[in-house]
Amino acid sequence: MWNFFGSSPEYAGRDPGPRVLEIQKAVFYFVVITLIEDSVANFTMALPTFTNILCIEQTRVNRYTSDLQHTPQTH
Repeated sequence: MWNFFGSSPEYAGRDPGPRVLEIQKAVFYFVVITLIEDSVANFTMALPTFTNILCIEQTRVNRYTSDLQHTPQTH
């Protein structure tokens, strides 16, 4: 029976060898890069929504300040 890292139980405690270490390193880098890509994709997908919210808020602020400038002030 082989375990996930590619070494059988009868070799337990022995040096796994360069090929197994290369496979482990490749799997590790693949997982890390996939997680980073997923995070970047989620961020870039959320970015337009965030930008739209900022634009809507800026429009509201501009409208409010414009209304303030055009309302007659009574002292």
